[in-house]
Amino acid sequence: MVKRLIRKRKTRRYKIMAIIKFKDETPQTIKLRFSMPKEKESTWDGVTRTQYMYGCGDDDVFFASSTLHSIIQLLGKGEGDSFTVVKEVGQNKDGSEIKYFKVNGESLDDIQTRLGLDGNDIKTHSSVLSQDNSLYMEEISQKLDKILDLLGDKKSEVPF
Repeated sequence: MVKRLIRKRKTRRYKIMAIIKFKDETPQTIKLRFSMPKEKESTWDGVTRTQYMYGCGDDDVFFASSTLHSIIQLLGKGEGDSFTVVKEVGQNKDGSEIKYFKVNGESLDDIQTRLGLDGNDIKTHSSVLSQDNSLYMEEISQKLDKILDLLGDKKSEVPF
């Protein structure tokens, strides 16, 4: 689903901007315009969450959840990279419906298993990437070294 908005440019011309929304079970090809997204705090259902706004295509955007953002970053996607996003529909162990994202056919669980990481490693990696200017390069480097140490002989599988 694509929602169109009109955005005024500095030249006083109007440009149509699309906000890309991911439909269930429908592949959507994305080409990133920038390496890092803009972050925004949003509150809905009484819970505050961080959303990540990625620029893509000519003048379009999509908002990624923290999970989708983590997948994109763990796969090393950046400016100019293309990939396919699918919002999958599955079932929990109790039979309730769950929705989750796959990027190029891999979910966060798939990446976690492939790289031999546990949930805490993923959260640490994601938080380091999402605080781009609030952490100093030394601190980021130390955390990245820790993640690479955890990977051991699987370092060659990391796309960065």
